[in-house]
Amino acid sequence: MPQQRNDRPRLLLADIGIGPQATWYLPRLRADYDVRVVWLASGSEARDQGRAAMFRAWLPDCAHISAPDHRRMLEHVLAVAAEWSPHGIAAVCGDQAVADVHAICHTLGLPGNGRASLPALHNKFAQRTMLRDAGLPVPAFAAVDSYETLAAALEYVGTPAILKPVAGSGSVATFLAGSATDAARTWALATAAAPPAGGYENGRFILERLLVGQRRHADARYGCQVSVESVVSDGEVLHLAITDKLPLMGFREVADIMPSTLSSAECDELLVATTDALQALAITNSVTHTEFMLTGDGPRLIEVNSRLGGGVAQMLHHAYEYDAVGALAAVATGRAVRAPGPPRRFAALLTPQAPSGSGRLTAVPSPEELRRIPQVIEAVVPVSPGDLPDTTAGTKGGALVYLTAEADNPGALIDLAALLASDRYFRFETAGLA
Repeated sequence: MPQQRNDRPRLLLADIGIGPQATWYLPRLRADYDVRVVWLASGSEARDQGRAAMFRAWLPDCAHISAPDHRRMLEHVLAVAAEWSPHGIAAVCGDQAVADVHAICHTLGLPGNGRASLPALHNKFAQRTMLRDAGLPVPAFAAVDSYETLAAALEYVGTPAILKPVAGSGSVATFLAGSATDAARTWALATAAAPPAGGYENGRFILERLLVGQRRHADARYGCQVSVESVVSDGEVLHLAITDKLPLMGFREVADIMPSTLSSAECDELLVATTDALQALAITNSVTHTEFMLTGDGPRLIEVNSRLGGGVAQMLHHAYEYDAVGALAAVATGRAVRAPGPPRRFAALLTPQAPSGSGRLTAVPSPEELRRIPQVIEAVVPVSPGDLPDTTAGTKGGALVYLTAEADNPGALIDLAALLASDRYFRFETAGLA
């Protein structure tokens, strides 16, 4: 078992079970840091036993602690910090966890975002307000916490519009509102779909005027959304990559590919807009994932996340040979952050989605079968024959596989995404529904 040393920076991590897994980040971090982890149990005995075994493989028993809920996780983080005096604390992923960890860092005088940024890290309404007050272009928006406020917001914001929780990710409980929208029915659906726990501010939503995309890529198979992956260290912004996306299925993501194939002028415009947004939100020490819609008026912010985006660590590794969790650790402990070199290939995270209204799965490939595809590096298949994917539960609920792939050209990855969306590997009792 690897041993802890006392001559390296001490890094305390909060891991809620999404984003890079311990088998990904611990081998990389243990080379340069002494690490302790407080991790959030899932409630599944089998899964939690598996995660505990992952942590034991890399850390002494005293260096990893499980917590049954978010509140207890934070209590453990504070207790370990008081006893161990880490040089830095970071959340591996999760908007609420990130915000709470940054608040702890602020209290303890450790590197983190300033107090002014904290509300915007997990509250989309607070974030939109800060961006608007800084003079950045944002769509019309309004807070919603009841059927009555939704009806009033539809009048103020106009349609088409998008309704989503003020705290959430992965397009969970996200609904399109048009001119004929039944506000009472939409409100009932939204409140029923919003998760009851895990840091969500129950019953609180934001309604925004829908951003209308315009494709800017030479290859028309790309979508209108992109993201910018960055690191902010002591207020200095370092951009790592721009990630392209294929067209969404509703609001659910199906494929991310980096590096971007946008023109250099369009990339420069995105980087400037990202820097402006990070500064407007007073983000000073963080990895960030900033999402944009490409429109006829230029890039328009969807949201800023003070964390790694889904699959970004893996894509940066395979496309750039860049260690994103190393960058996260460096920022958290006040160390220098290195810039990535030029990309060496294209990398993708593919999350093909079950069509809305599809029936139960009748055919599901094994991970081993998918790994035999030349471009595929890793495949995690969360579904089994007989499952009925919950396409109302955002990207995670409808995902058929989480697949990391690489290729010398992006076209091969787009073709792979199309293959996964066909009935070659995944089939349903009722298929072909929109």
